[in-house]
Amino acid sequence: MSTIQQIFKKYYPSFIDIYNPSAQQAKAANSIIQCRTQELGGQSYSCEDCGHTVMRHHSCRNRHCPSCQGVNKEVWVDQRKKDILNAPYFHVVFTMPRQLHG
Repeated sequence: MSTIQQIFKKYYPSFIDIYNPSAQQAKAANSIIQCRTQELGGQSYSCEDCGHTVMRHHSCRNRHCPSCQGVNKEVWVDQRKKDILNAPYFHVVFTMPRQLHG
């Protein structure tokens, strides 16, 4: 199964040849591509007993990255579910006339 990062790495270069992403879209795409890779640096951890070493790369922390913000998104969705009424309803947004603002 492909990850979002693998899909971006494979198809984003051809995407930008056809389309013109905004600066914000390009930043998000590049953050996802670089997330948890050596491009962002990281720390090396070693076991004092056996000497086993593990490298942990930094995350991009972009709010659009599913690897970084997936848990935060789920927490937010769970909190919003508590606010939903247990009844059928419609969400309507409208502007109040200034005379009624009091």
